[in-house]
Amino acid sequence: MSRRRRPQSRTRLMSIYKVRAMARISTISSTFRASMAMAEPRFIQISNIRWYTSGSVASSWQLGTNGGLFVAVKSTGDNGLPVASYRQATGTVGTSGYWMDDATNGHEYYKSGSTNHAVPVNADTITSGGSPGPLLVDSGPYTEDGQSKCVVTQVKIAINATQGDKAAETLTWRYDEI
Repeated sequence: MSRRRRPQSRTRLMSIYKVRAMARISTISSTFRASMAMAEPRFIQISNIRWYTSGSVASSWQLGTNGGLFVAVKSTGDNGLPVASYRQATGTVGTSGYWMDDATNGHEYYKSGSTNHAVPVNADTITSGGSPGPLLVDSGPYTEDGQSKCVVTQVKIAINATQGDKAAETLTWRYDEI
């Protein structure tokens, strides 16, 4: 007779993104992607992979009026990007770029007019508590080694941003494990 393990919610922290902001330049930086890797399966199943921030990225990095770390979302279902669908953002490195949902030059998976399109969300609104709570990246389930769908983010630096290197920020992954 086998015993069923009860689901547990686990959390993994990631400290990523060092940003250098230059004042007087309105910039939309390249997109970044991050996914959760699952190796050495000591689990039976991982599902409901969620992601959130501290809620203070824009103020910590002093990215100026309407500046911030933005995350690509879909209007329904999983918000994560399948790894094979990732494409680097277009634009001129260090000076300009296209918004991830730009109808012409945006990311194919998230751009305006794509299936389930939704306007990118300021990542500071995606926290561990409150509404809307952590972002559902990938509902899974995963039962063996693998890599989840990706979170796609983009930094917007406003003209009145404070210049200089910025501190690392912690972005958190949460998932259910059986």
